[in-house]
Amino acid sequence: MTPCPCHSLPRAPAPRAEGCAPCRLARQERKIGRGRALLPSTISHQPSTINHSSTISHQPSAILQPSTINHQPFFNHQPFFPALCALAAFLLGTVPAIADTAERVETFGRGPVQMTVSVRPARIEPHRDALLVLRAVVPRRVEVELPVSLADRLQGFELRGVIESDPVERQGKIEHEWRLLLTPLVAREYRLAPFPVRYTDRNRDPPVSDWFPTRPILFDFDAPPASDEGIAPAFDPVRVWPGPRTWALYGAVALAIGMALFLLRRLFRKAGRAIRRWRMAPRERALAELADLLAKDLIASGQIKMFYLELTGVVRRYIERAHKIRAPEQTTQEFLEAASRSPRFRPDALAKLKDFLEAADMVKFAAWRPPEEDIRQAVATARSYIEADAAPAQQEPEDGHV
Repeated sequence: MTPCPCHSLPRAPAPRAEGCAPCRLARQERKIGRGRALLPSTISHQPSTINHSSTISHQPSAILQPSTINHQPFFNHQPFFPALCALAAFLLGTVPAIADTAERVETFGRGPVQMTVSVRPARIEPHRDALLVLRAVVPRRVEVELPVSLADRLQGFELRGVIESDPVERQGKIEHEWRLLLTPLVAREYRLAPFPVRYTDRNRDPPVSDWFPTRPILFDFDAPPASDEGIAPAFDPVRVWPGPRTWALYGAVALAIGMALFLLRRLFRKAGRAIRRWRMAPRERALAELADLLAKDLIASGQIKMFYLELTGVVRRYIERAHKIRAPEQTTQEFLEAASRSPRFRPDALAKLKDFLEAADMVKFAAWRPPEEDIRQAVATARSYIEADAAPAQQEPEDGHV
């Protein structure tokens, strides 16, 4: 242990600071005092009482360490500064509220009724709603009544809603209040027309009922400009063309509509042709079917069997329509047997019909390929049979008519 140069006391070696802990603290306090002489400090400058006895304990203490000195700003320790901030915030927050509470008040009345009409804001602004408050103060046992609706009394406003508060008693009188939410419209003036206020005074015997009108109230407002001179649109109109997807959608819709129209046209044409043929006589209908068969040109495409099937079908359908015989549903042998028993078929026509059908059966069932001359002869046989068979049927009505 070496003696302390300040107090000649034994101390432990200190590589960076000379003297004991009280001496170091005193030096730090002097340094801080010189740097912050103009500011009140929170450091407690209590005199150091040093006992020059051998009983001094040099144990380290937390309150003697330099890190425990509180270097806080000045305004955090002034008692009036938080109150000043709160007052400033209150004033800044209430300035808009004070501006919004500006209202216009009109007072009138008769007898025991005192009527107050107030509107907020005092000057009508087209971009914000207005609150119209009707307040009636009457003595006890006095009933007051307003019109059921005041919408027809308002000019330049749209009535959005009405709230009627419950009567409240204040200082021995009853207060009635109605709140009307108004939306300003585009108008030349904003006005509340007179409306009747009815009341009944039951303090008298007998009760007295009366009414009085209110005064008209014309509200101030910011008038719009008289003309639109000098007012130009912010942007010129720009044509926006559809995008590729929209054009593709338009094309698909147009194609679908075109296909639907095409199919409907074909369907209607086919249905019309079928109706016209259904109305034809058996001869004209059979000859038309024969012309349609030749127009298909099945022989040139090698469909000889299909050609003979449709050719015999034309003849069989004609016989069914003309003679009421189910020829399309019968075999050739069954049809010839039924035709031989019918007086409608002449023997020579029946013989030609038999040769025609048997030759067609050879092509249809025996895979026989007839020469072109036989094909032309089969077509001629079918046409001559239809025309020859239909001739007597056309002459019978004429003979009967004569």
